[in-house]
Amino acid sequence: MVSNPPSRGIITLAYGAERYVDQARSLAHSLHVHAPDIPRTLVTDSSDQAVHAMFTQVVPYRPEYGSGVRQKIFLDLYSPYDETLFIDSDCLVVGAISEFWTDFTGHYFGVPGFNYLKKGDSDPYMDVDRVLDNLQIEALPKFNGGVYYFTKSPEANRFFEKAREILNRASELGRVHAI
Repeated sequence: MVSNPPSRGIITLAYGAERYVDQARSLAHSLHVHAPDIPRTLVTDSSDQAVHAMFTQVVPYRPEYGSGVRQKIFLDLYSPYDETLFIDSDCLVVGAISEFWTDFTGHYFGVPGFNYLKKGDSDPYMDVDRVLDNLQIEALPKFNGGVYYFTKSPEANRFFEKAREILNRASELGRVHAI
């Protein structure tokens, strides 16, 4: 009996304003050139069949998840893949992306970058010391949220559930700006 290899795919979000759908179209073009064999999924509320045709799969946008960054913390529920690379719709792929799969092998969640906020650091979006104290941690990862890697796994499920819990406590934790 031959088992199916784990599925890998790319997912992006494009909902609301038409410009996000246009950005997803540009991302799809760049993926067609640099990653033509990797399935791609679009999460959208658009009925634009031309953009739908540029993706392997289209998943309906779920407004009940919230807007902005809140949608990203539900990517685990949107993704049909065993291994997912999320790319923001305002990004373009300009080269091979196979390195992402290699670099993240063995991890259930990852982002490019290695910056951490520690006590005494400042951030325009939060009171760093207060967040660190409330979460009882020594450092907080700081990264651009335009690219995430995650697996379909119990560890990733717990990670996303914890992210949703923390976001729901944002004002209590010391968030400066609303999400």
